Amino acid sequence: MTASALAGLNIAMRIDAEGQQAWEILEEILRDIDPFHYREVPFGVQKPFTKWLDKASTWVDEAGNEPAELFELANSQGESYFGWEAHLPIALIFSTIKIARWQPLAAMRLLLDYGRDTDTYAQLFGAFIGALYGPSIFPEQMVTDVLNRIESEYDEDLTAWVTEIVNARQNLAPNDGYETSVSIHSRSLDKTLQLNSM
Repeated sequence: MTASALAGLNIAMRIDAEGQQAWEILEEILRDIDPFHYREVPFGVQKPFTKWLDKASTWVDEAGNEPAELFELANSQGESYFGWEAHLPIALIFSTIKIARWQPLAAMRLLLDYGRDTDTYAQLFGAFIGALYGPSIFPEQMVTDVLNRIESEYDEDLTAWVTEIVNARQNLAPNDGYETSVSIHSRSLDKTLQLNSM
């Protein structure tokens, strides 16, 4: 799960798309990444990330784009089938971004309103939002409030970390040891998306 998320975040920083298209590309990347070679297991083992992305799509369809219905499904199906394990935030993140019509800050608000494991949702969803949109997606006052609170409560200054991440995103070299082109077979559109110069 973590390996897929980190690989997806690395590639997400290189996606040159916005809104729904960016999230659809990210979802395809996350489906395609297979660091533990699940596809090679002869017994049809489904990769956990894929299972949870499928769950997100199912919940959106069953909820009829209603947040309250989505969260009721997460409560009933999440607890009875899966418990509150690390995979559930993926289903919630990808279902809320769809219900919020690809508006990341609206989706973040929905996740936080849902409650439960809000720190995990905010951290993981915030990482995806930051990777796809950069730091400018977050209103300046929100960033200031978060930085001040972390500094006052934990004696940590995140400014250096944020600067380093922003610089890394802006300075990605085409031949930095990572793949520079990722081809993803889009099952829903039945075509191949080519991400160049990532």
